[in-house]
Amino acid sequence: MKWTQVLVPVVVVFGLCGMGYWFYTHRAHNPAAVPPPAKPDTEIELRFHNVELRGRKNGQGHWIIRSKQVDVSRDQRYAYLKQRPNGTFFNIKDWNPPAALPGQAGGEPRNRSFDWEGDSAEYDTVTNNLSITGKAVIRTGAKE
Repeated sequence: MKWTQVLVPVVVVFGLCGMGYWFYTHRAHNPAAVPPPAKPDTEIELRFHNVELRGRKNGQGHWIIRSKQVDVSRDQRYAYLKQRPNGTFFNIKDWNPPAALPGQAGGEPRNRSFDWEGDSAEYDTVTNNLSITGKAVIRTGAKE
């Protein structure tokens, strides 16, 4: 067997592998073409933008939540608040006596409020829990 009989098939195989690699790394690209749509998130059923939610308790306003984007899960249990959500809880009972009246206990509670904001938040509709994630800031009506 001559060395040319072995060398020719080896060169052809390497040539085909090299061309295949070149075509794989240099795919066709048309900059004028419309980019394909983003792959939808399979866990998200609904997506809302620029949302303001208001909640009531015993007929009175109890909270407001604002968010630039809200994603709702398929089972509608979780609402994911994105892009710096913020809100206010009001009519929160404060049973502490006022500082101006030392020694006086009991009496009617004062209604207080507090504002919050965070990088993102998650609301569980079954347990009514709000989890604020990222840099969370909470300010009370007394500026505490």
